[in-house]
Amino acid sequence: MIALDTNIIIHALNTASPEHTVVKKWLQSDEDVLATSHICVAEALRILTHPRLIPHPLKLIDALDLLRSFLDFFDVCILGEEPTWIEALAELARNLPALRGGEVHDARIALSLREHGVRKICTFDYEFSKYEFLRVSRPV
Repeated sequence: MIALDTNIIIHALNTASPEHTVVKKWLQSDEDVLATSHICVAEALRILTHPRLIPHPLKLIDALDLLRSFLDFFDVCILGEEPTWIEALAELARNLPALRGGEVHDARIALSLREHGVRKICTFDYEFSKYEFLRVSRPV
């Protein structure tokens, strides 16, 4: 199983993205079971509807429809967080004391994947390489 980070989802959905073609080809050729987290889904909706983040933001209902179609088409499993995620985050923070800001969302994504036994994430964000339990992969 391989997890899709938010940026992979956005590049797959945004045909104007320079990485769209590479991501789309990778998705169509990859044979792994695909997963993502609730956090990535929420982040994707935030980006798709935000006028300062993409040139032509969508209405929320349209973003939801687009995202649902993508998840269904590629049969992407959405992984939830355990109720104890905050304790797991505290443990991670003790091991990575510089963790802060936007990295907190990535940490929650990483922890959610770990809880579900997912050891590989496809992303353009190399910040995930700090988590020894995750292997970072780029679409090629």
